[in-house]
Amino acid sequence: MNKPNPVQKSATVRFFSTLAGLPTAAELLTVATIMTTLALTGCSTPEICEKEITWSPGTPQVEISKNDKILICGDPAHYAWKKIPPGQSAKFLRSYLESQAYLDPKITVDYDAGKVVVDAGKRSVVTAILTEGEPPEWKTPPLNIYLGHPLEKTTLDTISSYSIEQLKTIGYACGKIDLVAHPDGRVILKIQSGERQIFPQTVDVNPPEVDNEILRRYEPFHEGNRFNISKTILAGWRMESDNVVSSAQYTPRCENGKLTQLDRSASFGSRRAWEIGVGASTEEYPLGFVRWNNSRLWSSASTFRAEFIGSNIRQKISGDLKWYAFKDDRRMYLKPGAQFEHRKEPKFESIETKITSFLGRTFDIGNWTLDPQAGFNFRRFRDLTARPSVANYFFTPGILLNAHSHDFERYRGSPRTGVDFNFAYDFLPGSQAKTNSVHRTLISGTALWNFRDYVEPRWVLGARYSLGMLVTGDGSIPNVDRVPVDWFFLIGGDRDLRGFGRNSLPEVKKGAGSAATLGIESRWPNLFPMPLEPLLFTDYGWLGHGNMTFDPGLFYSPGLGARAATPLGTIRATYANGYNPLKGHHKNQYFVSFGAEF
Repeated sequence: MNKPNPVQKSATVRFFSTLAGLPTAAELLTVATIMTTLALTGCSTPEICEKEITWSPGTPQVEISKNDKILICGDPAHYAWKKIPPGQSAKFLRSYLESQAYLDPKITVDYDAGKVVVDAGKRSVVTAILTEGEPPEWKTPPLNIYLGHPLEKTTLDTISSYSIEQLKTIGYACGKIDLVAHPDGRVILKIQSGERQIFPQTVDVNPPEVDNEILRRYEPFHEGNRFNISKTILAGWRMESDNVVSSAQYTPRCENGKLTQLDRSASFGSRRAWEIGVGASTEEYPLGFVRWNNSRLWSSASTFRAEFIGSNIRQKISGDLKWYAFKDDRRMYLKPGAQFEHRKEPKFESIETKITSFLGRTFDIGNWTLDPQAGFNFRRFRDLTARPSVANYFFTPGILLNAHSHDFERYRGSPRTGVDFNFAYDFLPGSQAKTNSVHRTLISGTALWNFRDYVEPRWVLGARYSLGMLVTGDGSIPNVDRVPVDWFFLIGGDRDLRGFGRNSLPEVKKGAGSAATLGIESRWPNLFPMPLEPLLFTDYGWLGHGNMTFDPGLFYSPGLGARAATPLGTIRATYANGYNPLKGHHKNQYFVSFGAEF
């Protein structure tokens, strides 16, 4: 029989491999040393702090932070903390272990010897979340993501805070929830909901720097509506995102189980602010912006923004004013603006100077926000790819509409649920087109679905869509030489059809008279312990000549990708295959971006 190579085996393995013969003296000495070490290790008592406080042999040893150890062991550097009584150490240890989900620790205190022996026991995990006294509108499934989590304080606090928010979202502003956790992993929510409440009068806790009616325009609720705490959270988010306040919070005040007052507290920072952002992508390479905001102009708290955006494809300088000019209606505004932009797209290169003016008003209807606008664009547009290059002037009336659900708006920074819808219409009179009048319509938006409405989403299914159309007065094909080239539609790239290059379709013409896209995407956030979101998607596209017609042949591109948030910015990457079986297309396209997304 061949003996194993002694270089590849430990001394213990080598000894047992030679049992068929007699062990050597060196092998006996080695084994004796190993067995003695194991015996001493098994009998030793791991210390928490010197010899006074120790773990029981064989018990799990819980890691204790340096600051918490001071409360258990004391601190020789400070006289007042030099010696901690064993009873006090034991009391804090029990509290600390319970906060770490060791709910049944065995702690023995020998007061005479001044020693404490600790057996942490088994760590508990959440095995079931049960409710008692829940109202009819209550929903439990979103809490199921915490099953299997350690039954520690942070987990219980999260379950408790979300449960209370959910109770107040469905109208029970004065309800209470007592959480009871058992060592076997059962978490019981004892709900005392009381009666559903309505919004009372809002009262400012601290005097605001702006008129009360100005803050009220950000509130998606009115006195007498059914109470919903998510609407107060949204109101605060709106004020902060518009830079009218630096922070805002609403606190319901209850007396005898009835909501009597809603306190609003807001803090105000500087009204002027600079923003600088940088990024890069495989479509636009280095990309950056500089933005200056003045968020509280005049007594109406109107806003002005000036911005510069620059990349290898587009350079734009713009400024716009959102002027709340009507004292009788604080939600109605005028929005004049101006911009100068140079674009060098795959299909055209242009220089444009534009002046705009729109009248708009926001509406909150149920759980939706509507923002319609009507106005005009005055443009000086030069197509540098045309021969000869000629500057044209266009005056085009237009209508804009944005509609989105409140949950989409609230989670805009981290999309997870809700619907967003955008409609844009422009009219080019025949006198300016030197042919029949042209109507341009573009519909676009996003729909997101968070599976089971989990607090920390596990699966998000989304769809983004667009439908653009040029319609002429007599139904003829729009003339590319009479209509501004950027009125035609281009698809391809990260925005809509990820299996093709940026704005690369259609391949021959300057653009299409009609275009439709649909992208279906599945994301799995919070799947990994690291901030990495994998995704799968399939994008579809159709093109046509306008007037509600589309050519045969479907463009589609299945692909995969990932998104990761880092302290320096977001990294996104996708890889897709682009197909059009009718035209015989098959392309590969990858996209990578880093930093600010704008």
